[in-house]
Amino acid sequence: MTGSAPAGPADQDRHVRNTSIFRRGELPLAHTVYGLILTLATVGELIHHKVSAVPSVAWLLGASAVLLAAHLFSDVLARLASTQDDPNWSELISIGHEDVSVVYGGLGAAMIMAVAAVADLDSENALYVVVVAGLVALAALCLYGLSHHRPLPRLTMTVTAVAFGAVIVLLENTV
Repeated sequence: MTGSAPAGPADQDRHVRNTSIFRRGELPLAHTVYGLILTLATVGELIHHKVSAVPSVAWLLGASAVLLAAHLFSDVLARLASTQDDPNWSELISIGHEDVSVVYGGLGAAMIMAVAAVADLDSENALYVVVVAGLVALAALCLYGLSHHRPLPRLTMTVTAVAFGAVIVLLENTV
């Protein structure tokens, strides 16, 4: 058969996944938000142990790689459980393309720490800059994700997410 079937929901979903994170829907946005929260937890631990800039880059990249691997594994496992057949390579790439948004926070933090390492800046202050940038990014993502809601729920969810991120960083620093 040389003709193509009409585009169904799965084809439209694949097309939607290939656009930017802000246009892909709620899953990649959710991946980015919880990836950013886990990055803030990692940064809090790095501050607590007074890790310098170069090892911080390695820790952040390592934590991002582990997070991505765990996320990919869980999504492939869920795909296998729901369909009872092995995914082909194009499906695996599609799953991976969507899941990569979970490491954006870690990669951004690693870039900031790499600049701090190259510029020979105080690593503790650079980690605090990462925390502030992460909390601002978390607030912006929450505001964007809730942009079609009324102001009170949008503000409440944004403040809750940022407070959650800040509490994680504080707990990592004090315990």
